[in-house]
Amino acid sequence: MNDAHASICRAEVRGRPVRQCAAVTLLRGDVRFIATAIGPPRAWAYALDAVVAGFRESIATASGASPGDALEKAIVSARGRLVDACNALVERESPDAHICGLWILPRRLYIAGAGTNRVYRHRGVRPERITPRHQSGGVLQSPLHASDVELDTGDVLLAGSESAFSTISVASVATVLQESPPPKATVLASLMTDPARKAGAGAAALAIRVR
Repeated sequence: MNDAHASICRAEVRGRPVRQCAAVTLLRGDVRFIATAIGPPRAWAYALDAVVAGFRESIATASGASPGDALEKAIVSARGRLVDACNALVERESPDAHICGLWILPRRLYIAGAGTNRVYRHRGVRPERITPRHQSGGVLQSPLHASDVELDTGDVLLAGSESAFSTISVASVATVLQESPPPKATVLASLMTDPARKAGAGAAALAIRVR
């Protein structure tokens, strides 16, 4: 079993903690889902609940589908659920969300998503970004992306909201990845969200060491 840990911190809005990010582990295989709500803060939790429910239900009923196809359908399902949720709102500005799903197999990683959430594979001290650059809007505005890469024992996967990849967190993770023995996933995930937590920003991070 892979060493995996998720870390989430809430954003502070007018002195109150507000849920902006979600990280979910599903029972079907090693499937994980990260979402970051955008738009009016009062609707963040509403948007998160919609995309998580859409993704979860699609994965649960994806019998016989390949991991790549199942993830892409789950992202489409999450988008559809968010559209339905937004149509039920009487809001001048509708919420949106950056979303990303990961399916981890013994020697392969499949990814699908939309928006700015990031996924990196670290092999030794070399990071490789797997998710595309130059996306800005959430799942309602950005095109769906999908990819897959090979995995080796010892690879480290780092996934999370854009806020989890600050200059400070990236530098901290790069430093500890050079240590021996290698850091546990709990340490890596916490390092990624600590700067956002101190700044009062919402963030979600997932760290996985492949075994």
